[in-house]
Amino acid sequence: MTEQLDWLTSRPIAHRGLHDRENSVPENSMSAFENAIAHNYAIELDVHVTLSHEVVVFHDDSLNPNSANLGSLCQ
Repeated sequence: MTEQLDWLTSRPIAHRGLHDRENSVPENSMSAFENAIAHNYAIELDVHVTLSHEVVVFHDDSLNPNSANLGSLCQ
């Protein structure tokens, strides 16, 4: 069983990409994902589908913590 899970610890996992605020690499951005790939890191990200059927990458299901906009991502 543990052999099946070895991939989880065999290399680092970049949560929301390999982001870096000090160098203007925001989390969940293409630059954060490209940075993770360049370092051979796995990437963990969250996806949501909006009411208009667009797929978006965003950690929370609400815009409130990161934006002046209020409400659910899926509205």
